[in-house]
Amino acid sequence: MNNNNEINEKYLNYDVDRLLRGTGGDSSALFLQRLCRWFPTFMSWVNAPPCKVCGCEDMEMKTVRGPETPEELEGQAKRVEVYYCPECKDNTTTFPRYNLAKKLLETRQGRCGEYSNLFGLFCRSVGFETRLVLDWSDHLWTEVRLGDSWIMADGCEGIIDKPSMYEHGWGKDGLCYMVGIGRDHVVDVTPRY
Repeated sequence: MNNNNEINEKYLNYDVDRLLRGTGGDSSALFLQRLCRWFPTFMSWVNAPPCKVCGCEDMEMKTVRGPETPEELEGQAKRVEVYYCPECKDNTTTFPRYNLAKKLLETRQGRCGEYSNLFGLFCRSVGFETRLVLDWSDHLWTEVRLGDSWIMADGCEGIIDKPSMYEHGWGKDGLCYMVGIGRDHVVDVTPRY
């Protein structure tokens, strides 16, 4: 999705000192920043998979289907994208959208859904409370609780605490409606973004 130079440029703009002050000097904000910075290097962004027959990278999505193979079912893929290759005319290259953490750790690829799923797991595994934020228009990310605040942490972009980046940084006009889905709650987070 991003090359390392673009990602490193973004980190220069963090105000981690402000976050540290807001958490009473707790180093959790710094650790979260570093985890979020590292995460895009762990995963691989996939817009479309290369053709499994000829390796062509100019694939076109043909259709979406449900899981059929044992691997798709075991990986809890809720949907499987099927791609067409304009080079060899093959249309059997698939991209399962896995949800099972074990499978995501194996493949280490996806888009915002897979990134937010696995990034949330990483955050929870080191003791952070998390919730998934779903933007009805087209994106998912994670929020992490630091002290009494929920902090935006986008594992796709490697950025924390920049909630306005979606409208200003991505040039989107008016995000739709956003909800935060936690372990024991669902809340409207639209005003924050």
